[in-house]
Amino acid sequence: VPPPTLTWYKDGQRVSSNDKVLILPGGRVLQIPRAHLEDSGRYTCMAINEAGEDSIQYDIRVLIPPSIRGTGSDTPEEVT
Repeated sequence: VPPPTLTWYKDGQRVSSNDKVLILPGGRVLQIPRAHLEDSGRYTCMAINEAGEDSIQYDIRVLIPPSIRGTGSDTPEEVT
């Protein structure tokens, strides 16, 4: 008491709600609806009130499936 103010950071930079990241009211939930490779990183939630502060870190790794690119003769017919 009182309830803390929650602030999110990605790789040390403050994160706020935008087209890519959604922070729900109160800051308890951070969502990345359509995660991309560049969303990988260390996310930190910092809680601060009059009594002090605390934080927790999450290391997020976004994986993407491989793709084979090429056109015409550049693309092999068989891939193993």
